[in-house]
Amino acid sequence: MDKDIQQYSISLKVILKRNDGKILVMKLPQGYSHPGCYDFPWGRIEKKEFDVDLISILKREIKEEVWDIKINISKYPIANWRTYCQPTEKFNWDEYIFFNFYEAEFINWDIQLSNEHDEYMWVDLKKLDVDKHFSDWLADWVRQYLSQKK
Repeated sequence: MDKDIQQYSISLKVILKRNDGKILVMKLPQGYSHPGCYDFPWGRIEKKEFDVDLISILKREIKEEVWDIKINISKYPIANWRTYCQPTEKFNWDEYIFFNFYEAEFINWDIQLSNEHDEYMWVDLKKLDVDKHFSDWLADWVRQYLSQKK
């Protein structure tokens, strides 16, 4: 039987929460998919990380994006999502991406952004205009996430 199977990249995203409930979001720069929109810290699994546990990969990615912060990450994903990304000036290929979302609690707050983001802010997702701040697909996911938190 011939099957038409779509290949997906795997990405890990984390919802980083402070003890006051606010969540870290970071603005995407020009050249990225959805420039000017906010996103959560995320990363990809590198080829050399096939045998590395996902939490360790996520910690590496967080260190690359927001420096060496101390956090407690949930052991298992809290949600999954998928989307399609068109080519950009920085990434000249299109791809389908499957996301695993994790939650994490901040232990310390010394954030230093990499060049992968223009700025960051701590937000109360319940009060944020998600359509204004996130890409369409991520706004949909945030609404779903918030509906499960009620």
